[in-house]
Amino acid sequence: PCGSSPGPVERGVGGSQRLRRLPVGSGGDGHAGTRSDLDPAGDEALIAGRSAPGIELRPADPLSTIDRVDVWAEPTSGLVLRVDVFGNGDRNSTLSTSFLDFSISTPQPADTAFLLPSGAAARTDTRPDFAAAIDRLGRGAPPETLAGMPRTPLLQGGSVGVYGRGVTTFAAVPLPERTLSSLRTQLLATPGVVIAEDGTSVNVGPITLFLSQRGTDGISWLLTGTVTLDALRAAARELRQ
Repeated sequence: PCGSSPGPVERGVGGSQRLRRLPVGSGGDGHAGTRSDLDPAGDEALIAGRSAPGIELRPADPLSTIDRVDVWAEPTSGLVLRVDVFGNGDRNSTLSTSFLDFSISTPQPADTAFLLPSGAAARTDTRPDFAAAIDRLGRGAPPETLAGMPRTPLLQGGSVGVYGRGVTTFAAVPLPERTLSSLRTQLLATPGVVIAEDGTSVNVGPITLFLSQRGTDGISWLLTGTVTLDALRAAARELRQ
């Protein structure tokens, strides 16, 4: 949909976020672009050598910690070339990622082949990653809704629950005792950590993390995502019920 509108427009997206065509001359960083940012017509950002129309996405959910996301896409393929994420109250983007070079042609096999360096050895590890192991073996049972948000199709059927809509999401992870102790020790040494009766929290840009106290069932929950601390604390209370 990037660039499909002839001018600035706003429209709803499932009631959870709003889209707006980025203004003419926006350089991809939320401010007026310089001439070096723009194509000769002056109406699109020039990213990785490509003229890229952009859209601005603003979450409508009051629980979101994201103010807006600027997305710039290559119009032929629709592939996103640049993303700028702005947290609530931030003048500058908290996260920016962009292509430096871009091509839609298929690369040559020699460009993507992996050659084992001389003297190196290759090893295959079939053990599941940490999140997958907890999802499969954890004792928790995430509900279908949490803090008023629906559970997404991601990781359905396991112990880890992912909730929310669009860019406003959070994960709920039941932690085993050994992992809980290690994580709590690391959190206590993190700048800006807040310790309360119901758990430990820290914010990094728009990302909020809350580690709940162990409930009567012996489970402590790690909740983290792009929602407010109040939302994560409410989710933790629901999980302990």
